[in-house]
Amino acid sequence: MNTPFPKQPAPVCFPFVTRLASRAAVPLACLALLSACGGGGGGSDPPASATPVGQTSGTVSQAPTPVASAPANAASSPAAAPPVTSASGGTCSLPGFEQALLARINAARASGATCGTQSLPPTGAVQWNTTLFKAALGHSQDMADRSFFDHRNPDGNGVGFRVTAQGYRWAFVGENIAAGYPSVDAVMNGWLASPGHCENIMNRNAADVAVACVVKPNDPQRYGNYWTMVLAKPQP
Repeated sequence: MNTPFPKQPAPVCFPFVTRLASRAAVPLACLALLSACGGGGGGSDPPASATPVGQTSGTVSQAPTPVASAPANAASSPAAAPPVTSASGGTCSLPGFEQALLARINAARASGATCGTQSLPPTGAVQWNTTLFKAALGHSQDMADRSFFDHRNPDGNGVGFRVTAQGYRWAFVGENIAAGYPSVDAVMNGWLASPGHCENIMNRNAADVAVACVVKPNDPQRYGNYWTMVLAKPQP
């Protein structure tokens, strides 16, 4: 992700997927539309696209059966989650934020979607979850505060750690991130146009979802805002 950004950067977004069947991450889905981002298990970067549209990347973690212990990328006793605050309340001051996002997500899930070359059938609706919103907001705020754009923060913690730290005991968790998108429709169009993010949104294991967006004025990375979507399923 070291490719120089344009003077007026277009949006970027990221999907993240991991699995806990063997308590090890599998290659994560990643698409870079503006600049390169971390790729599969080896961590190499795919070439940057010449299309100045944005970046997308996502991750998913899943246990085939409920797990009794903490996820692999969560500490056994997670530290207290950092406070999450945003001048826009985690919505980038966009009206009808939660309702608009949930409508777009569930419309896609209800109708089915073509994610790259894969045609995914309709699946059940997800519901908005306030605990996942705290995890999503915390990551968006952290990316804005510390000027990074990744699923793992500078301390090395990923989505599983963040969701566990908020008290959500998960059997499945996934994350899409984005930056620079001006509206709910724009970010959803970007995610659904990217195979990895689209697959996360359509994942039949997801039961809960939340999305947060944080504005960063005078952003040195020149995105201006940071989006995080978290999808999850609780342990029984």
